[in-house]
Amino acid sequence: MMERRLAMSRLVPLVLVLIGVATIAAAAPVGPISGTAQAETTLNITEFPLPSPNNSPDGGIAVGPDGNLWFTSGLNEIGRLTPSGVVTEFEIPTTVADPYAITAGPDGNLWFTESNPNHDPGNIGRITPSGQITEFPVSTTAFMGGSNILGIAAGSDGNLWFTIREANKIGRITPSGVVTEFPLPTPTNYPQSIAAGPDGNLWFTEDEPDLTGMIGRITTSGVITQFLIPGSFAEPGDITAGPDGNMWFTDQGTNSIGRITPDGDITEFAIPVANAQPAAITAGPDGNLWFTEFNPSLTPGTQIGRITPSGDITEFLLPAGINADGGITTGPDGNIWFTESYDNGAGNKIGRINLSAADPTQASVSCSPDPVAAGTASTCTATVTDTAFRPVTPTGTVSFSSTGPGSFSGGGSCVLSGSGPSASCQVTYTQAVTGEPTVSVGYGGDAQHLPITGTAALTVYQPLKGNSTCTGLYGGTGQNVTVPAGATCTLIAGTVVTGHVTDDGTLTVSGVTIDGNLQAGNAGPLTVSGSSTVIGGNLQVQGGGPVTINGITIGGNLQVQQLASSTSQNLICGVQLNGNLQWQDNAAPVVIGGLGCAGNSVGGNLQVQDNTMPSGYVRPAAIIEDNTVQGNLQSQNNTPAAFVSGNTVSGKTQTS
Repeated sequence: MMERRLAMSRLVPLVLVLIGVATIAAAAPVGPISGTAQAETTLNITEFPLPSPNNSPDGGIAVGPDGNLWFTSGLNEIGRLTPSGVVTEFEIPTTVADPYAITAGPDGNLWFTESNPNHDPGNIGRITPSGQITEFPVSTTAFMGGSNILGIAAGSDGNLWFTIREANKIGRITPSGVVTEFPLPTPTNYPQSIAAGPDGNLWFTEDEPDLTGMIGRITTSGVITQFLIPGSFAEPGDITAGPDGNMWFTDQGTNSIGRITPDGDITEFAIPVANAQPAAITAGPDGNLWFTEFNPSLTPGTQIGRITPSGDITEFLLPAGINADGGITTGPDGNIWFTESYDNGAGNKIGRINLSAADPTQASVSCSPDPVAAGTASTCTATVTDTAFRPVTPTGTVSFSSTGPGSFSGGGSCVLSGSGPSASCQVTYTQAVTGEPTVSVGYGGDAQHLPITGTAALTVYQPLKGNSTCTGLYGGTGQNVTVPAGATCTLIAGTVVTGHVTDDGTLTVSGVTIDGNLQAGNAGPLTVSGSSTVIGGNLQVQGGGPVTINGITIGGNLQVQQLASSTSQNLICGVQLNGNLQWQDNAAPVVIGGLGCAGNSVGGNLQVQDNTMPSGYVRPAAIIEDNTVQGNLQSQNNTPAAFVSGNTVSGKTQTS
């Protein structure tokens, strides 16, 4: 599962400079509308669902300086996705900001636009790789109220450049937040997307109510040139720099992908499928350009397109449930990443096109029995799964290794066998000494699958036998258990002690049944926890510490006395106790219910007295809160005084 963090700051002050700029209009040469259709091919796609429902990430996506993917979200958030698929979402301070485009800035941060046309002024946002968001207002005059800020790109001058659709302007913002605006010479054009060109200028798309679209170029000094797209009904959308030194753009109006040279020569390449509605475009790592489409008439749904620098187009029809109608970019891993909007239960994901010939895989390993007795074999199963959209059964050999001193059967390798997306095989692992080794599996891949590794932890314990001295991991069934001074003992879950446990060292108990008493004297840390841990007799602690007793059942009494001087907090939480609870003559503080520690159920009396904290300790010697006590509650002679509140007591309550 993933985490959601709130943005932490909002900076308002900035300097706004409005400059009138002389412009040079240039007519674009007429280029042929052409396009060569290639046969439809399948794509190797992996999808990463977003943690927030109905997120609808239909805007921009970009690679950050931290090597992660960053995207804008319909839930008023900026998202971060690691190449391995871990998603973190950061909320934007301004409500209903409608984040749209995002790009990596020259300052090591990400910058994004807020497109809500009802916000006046609009904002440019900045988010650090750790998720801290700052917003900079853009105070501009628009035709219809708000700014409607759309595209954004980093310029060769170390600034960020953006489009202000409703105001008919190009904006520039420095990393410190100083904004300059440059009006377009044509007063009715709407600038859309913007990208840095190989010539050091910024290139942007313009649509117009009469569908006489243009491509604009602005120098870093603010000089604007516009190039009219030939033909009728041009409606350019996204734009990007291509691998051939030209700029490439999508054109929904003419159902084409366009190319413009640095000199302004425009050629458009018709998309074979009618009404494809090309949206975003990016330069791919394979020397081609990739673009998203959304054609609602297609069955089952959207398409991804690829165009070579010479204009050959291949379209990939996507299966139902993949709404590839938003942003697209080349990731740090050399694959193509795209956003999927939410629509009728589908989408709400980030998709990855795996351009390598091999499918991505996942590997897992599990051992049984786990825990396993020392000297006894545990069967370890490796499973390799093809995670591509159309998976093929993995083949080949996997190898096993361990951080422990044990050994594997079969030389530590086995041959995969299976059907569908997964294949598995098994070996046995035997370790003669106790420990918690990590078992690893490595898959070298095959002609269709990428290599992958997986790991799992294994617990190897020493079986109890009659009366046992515990100096490591122990389990099974025994009579009495002794932990020597200086030793560390862990009784693993499922252990049964028919007699008593005597602890003079460091003891950890979880999910254990002790029929008799547990007695710790001058011991190190004592941890007894787990709802399935049952002590039939008494739990007695005298000296040592600290003590954590959490969620267990005690048939007798719980008594803690003479803990060593310490400011470390001791905890008694959520204990079901049939007898009395006594905390006396200790020199260390305790929480007995409260402060996030569950209250206890005490069948007898609860007594906290004669506890004196170390010099300089000013907090209560004990916090006694939210407990249910069938007998009396007594808190007396504690220095500092105990805090007692919210307890349900059937008998008397005495405090001093």
